[in-house]
This record gives sequence, C-alpha cells and structure tokens, in this order.
Amino acid sequence: MATPAPLMQHTAAGDAAVLTHAPLDGGALLADVREPAAGATVLFVGTTRNEFDGKRVERLEYEAYEPLALRTLLAVLRAARERFAVSRLHIAHRLGSVGVTEASILVCAVAPHRRAAFEAAEWMLEEVKREAQIWKKECYANADADAPEWKANRVDNERWHAAKEQQLS
Repeated sequence: MATPAPLMQHTAAGDAAVLTHAPLDGGALLADVREPAAGATVLFVGTTRNEFDGKRVERLEYEAYEPLALRTLLAVLRAARERFAVSRLHIAHRLGSVGVTEASILVCAVAPHRRAAFEAAEWMLEEVKREAQIWKKECYANADADAPEWKANRVDNERWHAAKEQQLS
C-alpha cells in the first residue's frame, strides 16, 4: 500500500502545518527555516518512548480527522504568531504507525531572540496536544496481557471527566 501524500498548508505569513504518514525529518526542517535575522531556532521533536506505566510500548498509531486537524494546526500557528515575536513557525505531525525512537511531532519556532522561540515552541506543542483532532493509540509488546490503549488529548480528557462528574452528581 502506498503512503498517502502529505497534507501541507501555509498561513498568510508563510508558517507551515503538515500532516504526513512519512517519517519526519528534523534536519531538513532546520535547513528549511534558517534565516539570517534569526538569533534562535527551537525545534522540539516528540518521539515514541519504549515504556508507559510499566508496559513495554512497541509503537504508537495516530489517526486524525485530517481536514479539521490541519485547520486546527493552522489556527495554532496564527495564534502563536500574534502572541510571540517570531519570524517562522512550523508544525508537522506524523500519522499512522510510529515506532519507538521515531518522531511523532516536530514543532519549530524561529525568532530574533531565544526566549520568544522557546516560549512559542512550548505553547504550540501544548495547544496541539490540547486541541488537534489527532488521536494516539499505544500498542504494547505483550499484546496478550496489555491491549492497545487509545490516549485522549487533554480537551477530550477534560470533557470526559466533566461528563463523568455530572453523571455522578
């Protein structure tokens, strides 16, 4: 089966949002966002770790409602540009199966000064985790004892807990 083509869109300011089934390349991204006026480039690379709650993780599987997830990533980029003194922003999220040590997400902020770049990158990461219509399933090495688990994003968790509390009241 062929890998689907990446979905990429740019904001009016030239910031990029990407959803892809292909491996993410932080080195290529760093080369792409380089600019002479930048004093700082922050690249966060989120990778699949090999353990969660004592269970050996084999891989993560990401699914997304792609058109809406891409619009959400673009909204995060626009909001970050308004909030921070940055010159370039980029968010790329991988979909499909992501093995241990492989990158799931790249969040990059370029700015004249390091504080703005660090703050923008962290803020964008948290917003993507909280808002994007991207869902993660952890698949474990011991499939007989540990069934795969879907992990909700923070908004889903907050909604679930609020609904649960309302049911108990």
